[in-house]
Amino acid sequence: MTASLPTFTAVRPGCDQPVLDLGAAPLPTARTLRRRRSIPTQLFRFVSFSLRIMRMVKAGH
Repeated sequence: MTASLPTFTAVRPGCDQPVLDLGAAPLPTARTLRRRRSIPTQLFRFVSFSLRIMRMVKAGH
């Protein structure tokens, strides 16, 4: 199975920047969306990330 990468399409009229075509980008699964909306999961991720950052800050001092 080959993954299709997003490609740059033609430049928009009046704009110098190319437009990125994300039509082939994968969509999140129902499980992923449920985890993203879960307050307990987000709280756990926030606390674990904060502890990791604090550990790095503490190691630098």
